[in-house]
Amino acid sequence: MQITEDQALKRLRAKKTWGVTLADLGEEFGVSAQFISQVMSGKKPMTEPMLKAIGVTRRTVYETTD
Repeated sequence: MQITEDQALKRLRAKKTWGVTLADLGEEFGVSAQFISQVMSGKKPMTEPMLKAIGVTRRTVYETTD
């Protein structure tokens, strides 16, 4: 099933539950809390470990407009 980048981000954001800090997520994925914040705001792409944790693979698709 294909999902949008926004839907993938929603899955990642769901990992940020009550009591789980950005620092906790950063430690889980081997990145800084600042990087996690940038990912969650859509400024940086998710890393492969993040994608794997939410059960998603990245595939770039190009479509023609004609």
